[in-house]
Amino acid sequence: MPENDKIAHSLGDNVPNPSLKYIKDMLGELHTISDAEGADMLSYLIEMAFIECDDILSNSRPIKLGFQNKRHKAT
Repeated sequence: MPENDKIAHSLGDNVPNPSLKYIKDMLGELHTISDAEGADMLSYLIEMAFIECDDILSNSRPIKLGFQNKRHKAT
């Protein structure tokens, strides 16, 4: 099964956030390209972002972690 088909299959039909699904799809594509180029560290980082996005989409963890960036405090 091609990589993109695996991504679409893992999400199912009921995707809670189309923007995050798009990001996950693009990360899958980028991982394939960086892996083919032999960019091991880049491939690893993209894979971690892909997994993070999948966790958010599957409700395994929330989008926000509950802490604020000190430079960008909420008003």
